[in-house]
Order: sequence, then C-alpha cells, then structure tokens
Amino acid sequence: MKALTSIILLGACMLTPASWATCDSPIPNIQISKPDSRYNDHFDGTVTDLVTGLTWAKCSVGQTWVDNTPNDSSDDLCNGASDAHTWKTALDAAQNANTAGYLGQTDWRLPNVKELESLLENACWHPSINAGLFPSTPTDTPFWSSSPLISTGYDYEAWVVTYATNGQTYRASKSSDNYVRLVRKSQ
Repeated sequence: MKALTSIILLGACMLTPASWATCDSPIPNIQISKPDSRYNDHFDGTVTDLVTGLTWAKCSVGQTWVDNTPNDSSDDLCNGASDAHTWKTALDAAQNANTAGYLGQTDWRLPNVKELESLLENACWHPSINAGLFPSTPTDTPFWSSSPLISTGYDYEAWVVTYATNGQTYRASKSSDNYVRLVRKSQ
C-alpha cells in the first residue's frame, strides 16, 4: 500500500502546469477543462483566453481588482461586492465602462451566452470557474449574457450563466437582478 501511495503522489507531482487550475473546491477525478496554460494573465486586471481570443475582466462589475504583488497573480483579488443589474442596466454598464476607460480599454461589452459558458471549469465546484484567474467570483446570483431568448412570446427573457455548484445556463427575466463580467476582443 505504501508503494501505491508513493506512486500516486509521484504522479501528482509530475503533473504539468498545463493541467493546473485553481479551484476553491476541486471535484475529484474530473479532468481540468480550462487549465491555466489556456490563459494569458496580463497582471492588470485582465486575462486573455488563448483559445477564444477573448480578454476578460478578472473581476465582476462593482468589484475592484487589487494587484498585491506585481507580476504575480497568486495573491490578486477582487475587493467589494458585485453590482446586480437588470439586463438593460447590464448593457449600460458595459457602455459606462467604455466611457470611463475601465482597465485602460474602451471596447468592453457584455459577453454572449457561449462566451460566458466558455469560462465554466468542469473540475471546479462552487465556483465552477478558475478561481486563481477570476478571484472572488460570486455564486449566489448568475451572470448576464447579451443573448436574448429568441422565441415567440419570450422577448422579456435573456440567457444567464451561474458559476454556483457545477455551473448552469438558463433563461431569466430581463427585469431580474444579475451580475456582470465584461469581455472584449483581444488585440
């Protein structure tokens, strides 16, 4: 049994950084779907997904990014509470961020539902997102997408993604209050 334990521990130590992702609550035996190597952390409150080419704000709208040690994301955090928005005010929040030059950029937008789903990390549980790259992601309320529900009689709904538990996508009334994470195309 001791030899088997040693082999397992040795194998865990030999994992490449490409297989790492920071999870507050990792799910055993589930392979990392969005490893750290998939992202480029710019150490300025943004991170680029090298697969999708999207640059994300690390913090939700309402939170403030704090860089504790320059060029070291291991101690970065998002201070404060996320702001809850209706769908209309979520779209406005992106425009307000552009007017203010949020994180030095003026082309922020609300992500569509597929883009927002691309942040879900299968191996992480509550939150189901890479918590090292997206610290303090709230799980009590979903995040708005820019995608309205396209169905006769449902023009009052849009798609949301939650990072609670193992992550889910569903529709919500545009008048409900949800969180916002901004995205832009990488340059």
